[in-house]
Amino acid sequence: APSTGFLSAASQETNRWQRTAPPNGMKVVNVLVAAGSAPTDVVSKMYFNYQGSPFPVMMPMKASQENAFGGGDISIGTNRASLEIVSDVEGMIMRAAEDKRSSDMLSALMRGWVAFEAGKAAGANSDSVLGNVLGSAIRDTLAEPATDSWSSLPSGFYAARLVVPVDQSDVTVSVAGAGTQSFKLNADQATFVFASAKNNRLWGQAQRAVFGGDRLEFEVQ
Repeated sequence: APSTGFLSAASQETNRWQRTAPPNGMKVVNVLVAAGSAPTDVVSKMYFNYQGSPFPVMMPMKASQENAFGGGDISIGTNRASLEIVSDVEGMIMRAAEDKRSSDMLSALMRGWVAFEAGKAAGANSDSVLGNVLGSAIRDTLAEPATDSWSSLPSGFYAARLVVPVDQSDVTVSVAGAGTQSFKLNADQATFVFASAKNNRLWGQAQRAVFGGDRLEFEVQ
């Protein structure tokens, strides 16, 4: 989300302070919040009648999680800034899934054919109760797609930025539905806070932001 106020301010100030420090008596505070959980894969199952037997077609589908971001902000003294989205992870995942829908359907049909033949060979839909159970189990197992997904990813990344006097010692991060947490600021240096908001909890780590040369790097305290 390159048009957000956060990225615009960060870009302008970084260019202005590339080889110098922020104005005397001021320091930068960047806060990045990974909120919610990315969509996970579930299986959509369909059976069609083919030659008098069930033909399985199973496709992976993306399912959104319930713990969506409901808004938030950061505050330092009397200064306040809203958390803005900088990366819509869920949106990217859903678009990617939609783009590969046709290939997923083709794969489901190919798996279904292999599974159908294997199940029939094992006794699915036969007069034998044991063979029918075994064949059906083999058929459904082979037809089911993998459901691996990046379950550790958030639904989105949100950020806020403030330039405050160096005597400020704490930043408070508030996320609707997840709570409020305060983090200690470095005494006279820029601070980067990375926090996670998931399952009605908010936790994170304040780090020291190191300015030097043409790069901005972060080091864990």
